[in-house]
Amino acid sequence: MSSRLAIVGSILAVFGMIFALQGQGTLGPAQSFMVNNPRWITYGALMVVLGVTMNLVSSFTSKSKTIKG
Repeated sequence: MSSRLAIVGSILAVFGMIFALQGQGTLGPAQSFMVNNPRWITYGALMVVLGVTMNLVSSFTSKSKTIKG
């Protein structure tokens, strides 16, 4: 379970970074609804925070399982 959570958290964090960079206009195509849109910077940042949190939870749950048994 914790490895799946880590995988999903990593994917979510990567996509969040992509969304945030597109919102800043740093990454992506010249024309898109996401480019230079502050809303997508916020969405991307929230996705990164959620993804990192999922990875931390996964890390702590896997460590506690190895300690217990």
